[in-house]
Amino acid sequence: MIEESHQKTMRMLSLFERLSQGDVIKKQEEAEHFHVSEKAIQRDIKDLRTYFSNYKYNSLSKSIIFIRKEKGYILRRSNNIGLTAEDVWGIARLLIENRALPEIQLKQVMLPAVLAAKKLGLKKLYMPFDERLPVLEFKDLEIVYITSLEEVILTLMGKGPSRCSLSESNREPFELY
Repeated sequence: MIEESHQKTMRMLSLFERLSQGDVIKKQEEAEHFHVSEKAIQRDIKDLRTYFSNYKYNSLSKSIIFIRKEKGYILRRSNNIGLTAEDVWGIARLLIENRALPEIQLKQVMLPAVLAAKKLGLKKLYMPFDERLPVLEFKDLEIVYITSLEEVILTLMGKGPSRCSLSESNREPFELY
């Protein structure tokens, strides 16, 4: 009994750590790795979901969601500080327009957003346009560059933003994949 309890603890810690690192957890692979049934892994994920549903630190909540495209589970983090999409956009624009963030920091902020969008299976990602950054192109993710708050409003109304073309930006595309 103690050995089983220890194995479950180690399994749960492993799942927790890997989810926190952004890994995709697949039941079948985990069951094979830990020599348990998929049902045991499902119970572990349920226990972790319960833990995360009760966990909130500095207005950051976490939940485990199933991503059909990946056929696995990931940890989703969400911020509940009461900012609207317009508030976030306004802050981002202010930082970009006032050059408050150096180019390297902008890349460090935007690249994880793109990678997260790909991991979540999104087909379209809206990003603020900044002439200091390369135009990003991906095979299965459309990047729509937004240059004004009016475009955000049009997008929210379903009329969509105008796209920044390469000819307008005078830059070559930057491919990550």
